[in-house]
Amino acid sequence: MPYSETRILPREHITQTLHNAVLNHSLVVLTAPMGYGKTTAARALVRQVSHRNFYITVNPGMHGALYLWDRMCSQVQAQGSEMAPVFRECGFPSDTIQIQRLFDYGRKYLAGRPTLLVIDDYHFAHAPECDNLIELLVREQMPGFTIMMLSRTKPAMHLDELRIKGLAAVFDQSLLAFSQEETREYFQLHGVDNPDTVSKAWHYSEGWVASLWLSLQGIRTSGALLPVRDMDGLLENAVFAQYSPEERRLLLQLSILDSFTPRQAAMVTGDASAPLNLVRLQEGNSFLSYEPSTDSYRMHSIFRTFLHRHLEADREVDKAALYFRAGEMFAAEGDVHLALRSFAKAGSEAAQMRILEIFSAPRDGLLVLFDPEGMAAIFRSIPWPVRFRCPIGYLGFVYHYMSRVGIAEALPLLNEAEQRFAAEKSLSPAMKRRIQGEIAVIHGIDAFNDLFAMRDLYKKAHILLNGRSSISHRRLVCTFGSPHAAFLYLRNAGTYAQLLDLIQNNLHYYQDLADGCGMGAQDLFQAEYLLETGALEKVEDFIMKSVYRAGTKDQTSTIIAANFTLARLLLAQEPEEDESGAVAHKALALLRDLEPQVQRTRNPLLVNSLDMSLGYICSVIGLVQDIPAWLRDGDLTAKRNFYQGLGFRQIVYSRALMLQQDFLRLEIFAQDMHASLGRYKTTFGSIHSYVLEAIAVLHQRNVKDAAQILRKALELAQQDSILMTVAEYGEHILPIVQYIQDAAPGDPYLASLMPFVRHYAGLTSGNRPQMLSPREREILELAAQGKTNSAIAAILGIKLITVGKTLTRAYKKLGAANRVDALQKVEKISR
Repeated sequence: MPYSETRILPREHITQTLHNAVLNHSLVVLTAPMGYGKTTAARALVRQVSHRNFYITVNPGMHGALYLWDRMCSQVQAQGSEMAPVFRECGFPSDTIQIQRLFDYGRKYLAGRPTLLVIDDYHFAHAPECDNLIELLVREQMPGFTIMMLSRTKPAMHLDELRIKGLAAVFDQSLLAFSQEETREYFQLHGVDNPDTVSKAWHYSEGWVASLWLSLQGIRTSGALLPVRDMDGLLENAVFAQYSPEERRLLLQLSILDSFTPRQAAMVTGDASAPLNLVRLQEGNSFLSYEPSTDSYRMHSIFRTFLHRHLEADREVDKAALYFRAGEMFAAEGDVHLALRSFAKAGSEAAQMRILEIFSAPRDGLLVLFDPEGMAAIFRSIPWPVRFRCPIGYLGFVYHYMSRVGIAEALPLLNEAEQRFAAEKSLSPAMKRRIQGEIAVIHGIDAFNDLFAMRDLYKKAHILLNGRSSISHRRLVCTFGSPHAAFLYLRNAGTYAQLLDLIQNNLHYYQDLADGCGMGAQDLFQAEYLLETGALEKVEDFIMKSVYRAGTKDQTSTIIAANFTLARLLLAQEPEEDESGAVAHKALALLRDLEPQVQRTRNPLLVNSLDMSLGYICSVIGLVQDIPAWLRDGDLTAKRNFYQGLGFRQIVYSRALMLQQDFLRLEIFAQDMHASLGRYKTTFGSIHSYVLEAIAVLHQRNVKDAAQILRKALELAQQDSILMTVAEYGEHILPIVQYIQDAAPGDPYLASLMPFVRHYAGLTSGNRPQMLSPREREILELAAQGKTNSAIAAILGIKLITVGKTLTRAYKKLGAANRVDALQKVEKISR
């Protein structure tokens, strides 16, 4: 290579300007056409700031938000972020639940350590969801966190508003364009000191940095200054043509990678000398940069695009072999997404087989979730003769597509596969038997929530597969996020005992197929049944068995549900006299102590499941402010019901509305809850919705109308002797149940239910300060200080009779008989 070492003109004023912006804003945006030195300016800034920094690049292509999120998290993870794997596996934060969790994780991670995130080539992010998320992050103003965006075009955000509010600093190409004096200094650095040449180059370029650099290369090549109008032509003549054939081949091969280490360069090119050659290439090429901290190279997008066009036209480079090597490299490094895309670009039969082989092994399915359209396109491109050679791999894709994307979208794929595999003569009888078994496993997803139909399918699959599936595995979440297992599967009232028998005798079929997924569920279902029907003595024994068995197969979802049931058991039992104030604390501690274990799984379904458990228990004991924010505030727009526990999160949100006395919204939401579950029936869901609607009606109309609705819940619950799900509404339903019992004094079910209702009413009456009005709390606080009614009236400037009436209302809400009792309850609340 004939060029001397590349020299960069120091531009401290730009670095200082950007540094000040980073220190004072949550967002810094730098927009300019390609070749203005955005990346160079950002790299110079990164070297100066004391912030922990991460540098990511958006790659060309029409990618969705999930794919972009996955790629960005992958890059940050490679740069040493311990939180990146968590964010990556949780997926793109598309709703309030995930966004709030992102904020919570972010604050913990950023605590005490300023961080700069640079996003280069943001113009390639064609997903509006990314714009919205970044804007939300900026408005959140997490302390010490700044995002810097480099883009050829202005991001579709409310930048003017963010700038006016002092949240964003926005710069354009005027910050980066070279002045005539800078052009002179730059040319002098490269040994060109002719004033006329400098002047012409500056006028030709209008301060465009890439044009100036290419002008210098043109001078070296031809000895004369040529106007830079044809970028490709000048790159061809002044840069690419100056390399040897071996160097050109190396650059063409490496252009398929976003960035690469020397080791990766050797693996992809198949050339052991590539690392050494890269050092020489980078020394004289401003379009190829090296980052010592990560020992990696990156091509400027201008040069990489140019090389890509050359690669497509080049007939000497074996592109199929090149992409295949890249796929094998990514697969070996665990980046399965890039491996699949590389194999797809290879297009060879061997590469297509590798795609199918990847899906033949048990996976978590997140690949399909992150990029459903891209994954579907990859598998559609594989011809059926190749699919016939690896049918289990194709069925593995269909399995995850059905569970992660949608049943309606996947059923045509499954039906076609079933017909084609059955008719294919090249498949052996043994393979066809195996295919039939895996197809039965996939149909189990379509039968979800009908445990009897699922039993038949899994029993069939168990026989056909000799007890072990290749596509189902223990990392799946058998509870689908619901901390109450029977909530998912009790479809028809009056069948709970029959359902329990089915589970005890048949659930092992699925557990065998999935290598232990759902282990411990038999004991869990038994514990739930005993709790629901009020037979509390043996509940704890079954829970302990469930937790032990679940632990042998790392079934965190079962462990969450078991601890949730144990927490409910604690609240259901009559406490010892000296433990009455500690029961709620113990119940919550059972769940909060699970947080480290659940966080380690990095599974959003499990994190949500634990949140729902906490939210439900908090609602039972009346602590609305302790319900996780996303459940309390209620953004419930999930695409798939059963991934949020088949509506269990709606139950927790509704209970939060109940505690906040938002009875109009509660009534509407409870009425709509039935329809929201669509094709999935759940008796427990119906019981909850009727109870919640009755509570809303009680507060808006009268007890007679409320009783009419509550009877629907009781009719359902009575058929299976379900007590606890109803009773846990305690004081909220006590007057309604009393009204119904007065009309039917000999009803045995009501006789069993009422003691539990009174128990929960007593349990919660002292734990609900949010039910007091501001004036009631104010007067109670003064009373707690020992003030008399007269003194309180004087302090607040109100009538003495008003103080008395307000205290009477507060006593009633607290379930207190007198002032001393009320003050004791207030003191307990304060603790």
